[in-house]
Amino acid sequence: MASKKKKPDTSTTNGKLQDRAIKHAIYIERYKATLEAEVVGYLNEQVFPDLVEKLRARLERIRLRGIDSGFETTKRYVQMIRDLSETMADGGVEVRKRLEALLRELAKIEVRWQETVLRDSVPSEARVYVLPDEAVNLRIVQQVVKQPIQGKVMQEWWDELAADTQKRLTTQIGLGLSQGETADQIVRRVQGTRANGYRDGVLNVARQQAAAIVRTTSGHVTTQAREQSYREAGSALKGVQWVATLDTRTCPVCGPLDGKVYPVDEGPRPPAHWNCRCTTAPVTRSLAEILGKGRGGELSSSTRASMDGQVPDTVTYDDWIENQPAAVQDEVFGPSRGRMLRAGKISTKDLVTRTGKLRSLKDLEQ
Repeated sequence: MASKKKKPDTSTTNGKLQDRAIKHAIYIERYKATLEAEVVGYLNEQVFPDLVEKLRARLERIRLRGIDSGFETTKRYVQMIRDLSETMADGGVEVRKRLEALLRELAKIEVRWQETVLRDSVPSEARVYVLPDEAVNLRIVQQVVKQPIQGKVMQEWWDELAADTQKRLTTQIGLGLSQGETADQIVRRVQGTRANGYRDGVLNVARQQAAAIVRTTSGHVTTQAREQSYREAGSALKGVQWVATLDTRTCPVCGPLDGKVYPVDEGPRPPAHWNCRCTTAPVTRSLAEILGKGRGGELSSSTRASMDGQVPDTVTYDDWIENQPAAVQDEVFGPSRGRMLRAGKISTKDLVTRTGKLRSLKDLEQ
């Protein structure tokens, strides 16, 4: 007999905060996809075409002079690799600048959202005790985008991408030249083929690496922005709950963390790994804890019942989405996917890939 799905409890403040965090995580994944398209699109339209053009020009020079003409050929080869490396490095600098500007805006939005969700979830009588005095300022945003991610700052990750790409280019170009391949054949090694959507070239590895950097740094920025809001709320919070609702089926790292509550400024936080899609939700103290024994009685019974300080049960993404009305399901996945889900043709685990991308309707139909 199948286990009964848990229904999200939105009768308490902490239940509402968890519920809002789950839904918000879906929109964050959509925004990550937008940022990824912006960054990878810039690489595809501005950086990679320039790199391929320079590669063709340099290969043509080598062809005209001959591969066995000694030092001059070696010199031209070294200059070719240097040109390609500089192109990739310059493109990485521009991409990083663009991404940093977008992440600053994301940080501002995230901190404002956290302030709003606290205001909407906490009973009006108790808001003065929970809401921070000031949730958004330039200093916070500047700090957020400069925090290390997986032990390195963002610039180091882009520098590493450029260095890795240079190594792969050097290897494939060297192999092509040593085997006497034509310029077109060597370019295909680098660029890939149209028939395969250019996924079979070494530049596609750079695309995937760039996408992972964008998604992971975006998740890191949203987490750090929320952390700043939690600190502002101060003693009103009992802790921070890990919400692994999008990964509990697929990720052995995040699954065991789901539902655990850690003190503010302590314990692990997302992203736990590359492409991590987990989030966090604040857990408020009870009114008695916030105001002191006896003082909670000064407020209405409904407010005291809502602000009970209890940590909500772990609710998986399946639990959450299957208990949402059709309008919310359609808003999250689109009307066609929503109808397929309600008809039982697909399950929630079929709808989204591990990196948070919606599967196409064609894939789902198959």
